[in-house]
Amino acid sequence: MVRGARFSPFFLNLNYEPRTMKEKSIMATVKKNTAVSNDVEIVEKNDAKETTKSPTFVGGVYTEHDVELTNGAKVDVEVIVDKRQLPATYGSLLSEANGPAIIMATLTARTRRILDWAGATLADIEDVLPGVINRGQEFSEDN
Repeated sequence: MVRGARFSPFFLNLNYEPRTMKEKSIMATVKKNTAVSNDVEIVEKNDAKETTKSPTFVGGVYTEHDVELTNGAKVDVEVIVDKRQLPATYGSLLSEANGPAIIMATLTARTRRILDWAGATLADIEDVLPGVINRGQEFSEDN
């Protein structure tokens, strides 16, 4: 063992007896700050307080909040409605008539990631997202 490089993982061993005053004070702090509770507080959701956020339009991006996917997950969907901000490949996707890819190209990168994490399926891309995109385009034309 190297002198001065003593490793004492006293906090990992429950039967460990502290040797120094510093270890004793740390053990006392650990025992004082940790507690085990068997009580569980159940908080019921109050549906009356639930408010729906209105869609927003900022910087050429339309955001609709709490869009429900087919699996029940609710996500915020951001749609790029400013034609100049669409990805460069958008034109080639239009010429190929690749519907799902066109839909995904109109979404922001953040929304595409969130849809992946939320478990969005092709059914969501074909059924849920076109409605949001159409509302976003109508909203941008009105403003």
